Amino acid sequence: MFVRMKQTVLDAEQLEDELEVMRRQLSEKDEALSHLKTYAQKLEEEKVSLVEQIEIITDEMSSIEQARAIDNINMANLTRSQRSLQLHLEEARVSMAQKDEVLMKKDFAYEQLEGSLSEYTSVIQVEGRAMLLRLEALGRTPTRSNPLSKNTR
Repeated sequence: MFVRMKQTVLDAEQLEDELEVMRRQLSEKDEALSHLKTYAQKLEEEKVSLVEQIEIITDEMSSIEQARAIDNINMANLTRSQRSLQLHLEEARVSMAQKDEVLMKKDFAYEQLEGSLSEYTSVIQVEGRAMLLRLEALGRTPTRSNPLSKNTR
């Protein structure tokens, strides 16, 4: 009986040691579980934050894509307008060149006419003087009605 009691006491001590080990392990597991729960909560918060950021970035990308599409349309319109303006400019250049050529021809004709007028005026003056001299030589004096006459009185 004593041996049995001693065996029972030893068994109880051994069980108590095992119980103590199990309590420490349980405490460690509880602490690890608490850390894991805190970590899981932190991960969940990060996940929510990341989902919100993804939604914001997706909205921004959508806005950027819309703005880009509008910019592409505007760019195409501006390109067409630029081409049209370049054609009008080229047409205006051609027209101006033609007008410049006409003006140069008219200037040349004007200068020729001016030269001819000057020449004719000189010829008329010379002829007029010659006619006056002939009339004077014949003894006739020019009258006022004659535009070539000079008042010699």
